[in-house]
Amino acid sequence: MIDGLTYFAWAVMAIILVILTVLIVFLGSLPKKIADKHNHPQADAINAASWLGLFLGGIGWPFALVWAYTRSGSVGHGQTADGKEPSDGSSPKNSATAATKKAIEKVDDKPASQQS
Repeated sequence: MIDGLTYFAWAVMAIILVILTVLIVFLGSLPKKIADKHNHPQADAINAASWLGLFLGGIGWPFALVWAYTRSGSVGHGQTADGKEPSDGSSPKNSATAATKKAIEKVDDKPASQQS
């Protein structure tokens, strides 16, 4: 026989299920929101790591959260801080190429007896 307490118990379990679902969705999307706020160049990878970490038992989720807050010394892959390609030709690709050319010129300027 079903009485009022049974309905109350089912209602409490349904509310708990909804709260857990909202909490999981919030935690899964949190590193992506943080990465977007900080204009992280790898925000999509952080998002994937976050959801994968949650689905694998929560092991990888803290790594995605820390990753969202960290930033390497360079902006990344030839982009400026706003995520756009530089228009003045000063991308890291161009500077690395220019540095390589300068190093080759220095070696070419030395006599053969001084080159190692």
